[in-house]
Amino acid sequence: MTDGPDPGPLDPMVAARREFAVLLGEFRRSAVLVPLDAGGDLWSADQGGVR
Repeated sequence: MTDGPDPGPLDPMVAARREFAVLLGEFRRSAVLVPLDAGGDLWSADQGGVR
């Protein structure tokens, strides 16, 4: 006896979101070192419209 129909392969978008969630969780649990500039402010840059 089965529990229902086989759901088939996972939707690629759902799989990508799950993978991203795992990576984001690892990032949040990690120490992230960010350099400071000469004025003591965070050293950052823009790339592709993202700061």
